[in-house]
Amino acid sequence: GYDGAIYVFSANQEQALGYRPGTTEEKVEEYTVPLQDALIKLNEEPSKVIESAENLKFGSAWIAAKPSTFLRGVNFNHKVVIIDECQNFTVPEIKKVISRCDDACKVILIGSTDQIDIKPEQSCFESLMEYLEPPTFDTLSDNISYSQVAKEPALYLDCWVAWSGRISNAVQSEKSYSCDLLVGYESGEKVDGIVPVVFTVPPVISADKAVTVLGKISTENGRLCLRGKAVYQSVKENN
Repeated sequence: GYDGAIYVFSANQEQALGYRPGTTEEKVEEYTVPLQDALIKLNEEPSKVIESAENLKFGSAWIAAKPSTFLRGVNFNHKVVIIDECQNFTVPEIKKVISRCDDACKVILIGSTDQIDIKPEQSCFESLMEYLEPPTFDTLSDNISYSQVAKEPALYLDCWVAWSGRISNAVQSEKSYSCDLLVGYESGEKVDGIVPVVFTVPPVISADKAVTVLGKISTENGRLCLRGKAVYQSVKENN
């Protein structure tokens, strides 16, 4: 699990939030109404679980609400970080938040292009959505190796990779395709690892050829696996 959660928002109507009267908790309270509503739906009492001096004293807080304005010098370790109304973040603001999250954090982005309250050209949202689009073989820029992921799969959940090898134990139906990817076995000499792969749309794969699978890292019962998106195989015939 994670060590609590952080709810981050942009006080876009108050560029000088720090100059408003009151404590930090009082300044940000009006911006946490969506968080409070969500907690109530989860049968939680916002006044008890949102971080405050009193709740920290009694140990009941598990989520903190923070404006992007007050993040200088702050780092998030092993947290669930929820960035709300992210269409109202500028590119520098969203970079400031995400750069403070370590690799063990899970970042959740909430936003809508229909609710941009700043100048549209200043919003990070369109660029962010393009960046988060599932990659293709041509656009995947940071391909993490199998050996690196296998050491601690939880750190790389939902990351995209393209791993090569050969397939075995393939099972196909009208709506799915599953197999084991023998990673590193392209030449038939050495297997670096065996990774189960599941495709929701059955791909066309030739079992007698090496294959590269583009997929998203996940785990099932603690075991590393891939949710497949695409495959690549050479059109050349095997010798």
